[in-house]
Amino acid sequence: MNALDDFRADSYLEPLNAGLLALQAALLGRQVYEPGHAMIESQVRAGVEALGRAAEGVPSLRVLRVEDRVVCEGVRLPDSAKLLEGLFAALSLRGIDGLTLRPGWTAEQVREFLSRLAEDPPDADPQRLASSGVSPVFLQGNPRHAAPDAADFPSLLTADDAQASAESFAPIWNRVASGGGDGLGDDADALAHLVDQIAGAVRGGGAGAMLPMAELKRHDEYTFIHTVNVGIMAAGLAEAIGLNAAVVRDITISALLHDVGKKHTPVELLNKTGRLEDHELRVMRNHPIDGAKTLFETPGVPEIAPIIAYEHHIHRDGTGYPHVKPGYVPHLGSQITQLADVFDALRTHRPYRKAMPLPKVLEIMSENGGDKYDRQLLAVFFERVVVRSSRDADAG
Repeated sequence: MNALDDFRADSYLEPLNAGLLALQAALLGRQVYEPGHAMIESQVRAGVEALGRAAEGVPSLRVLRVEDRVVCEGVRLPDSAKLLEGLFAALSLRGIDGLTLRPGWTAEQVREFLSRLAEDPPDADPQRLASSGVSPVFLQGNPRHAAPDAADFPSLLTADDAQASAESFAPIWNRVASGGGDGLGDDADALAHLVDQIAGAVRGGGAGAMLPMAELKRHDEYTFIHTVNVGIMAAGLAEAIGLNAAVVRDITISALLHDVGKKHTPVELLNKTGRLEDHELRVMRNHPIDGAKTLFETPGVPEIAPIIAYEHHIHRDGTGYPHVKPGYVPHLGSQITQLADVFDALRTHRPYRKAMPLPKVLEIMSENGGDKYDRQLLAVFFERVVVRSSRDADAG
């Protein structure tokens, strides 16, 4: 069971849903009753109790409005529709896309939060809602509270560091891709160190700090440097949409391993400069299946890893490969990895074409929003991850 499934199975979702509904009821109650009315106070108490249970044992919970649903850790809340019409409608008027909740939120803090939300005009500073127990989340570039520019953050990892990381990752990738069932073994610590480096860069705002990379001339160079790039950007996107640290870590490791199936793909196909013939294309499209089989048999990798390896070329509309039945929706981790994979592939020089300039890449990916890619996920990727890549300034 992976970390996202753990979240579905544990007790977070039900009390979180109940707590937010209680806050919503208290907010609506303020339209009818004076502050301090027994009806409002009963909902405040219910909200504090439920949210306290939801946040027990975790540093924080981030709840987001994502298109037509309200999600926490990538999981849709049961009463999304009600919350979108009430509490999250009030937040949306203020340009707020979600809330970060922390343990220990008191009744007094809840009352202050509700007072601000009910009484402040929509154009008031949304940060006034902040207290020690709640923080507003902005995902869509609110003009009054835009995300800081990448230049405001330290570059925790340089391009040289990135090259070194890719080189250190190459033997790990090769051993895992070769199979054998021995698991990560002694490589686990080295992989954990790389993931910690990536996490540190992402938390520091440097999701693009390890980009750009050297121009690639060989298959092995492309495989490892591209893979590290995908891991960085997948971590950045997972962090940006509010997934918790354990889930971000699982997605990062899985993104680093998403292409292990290419170990079984002939190098001449991977490096071919011309169009692939149909029989060559069939061979190439086996790599997600090969990768999933390898990772299923590899102890020590996240259980989401074979899922992401299998699904990273499957689109939200069911197109792509391997072939799936109508209505099949890839895992959130797979969708995150796919965006990072596609972006980096388009922005990198390949044997069969030159790297595309950023505006062209954004155009291509935007055209597929809603069909191949989740529009909201794509928007966050462009606004919170791509904007911070140091490659964005070059012409490709």
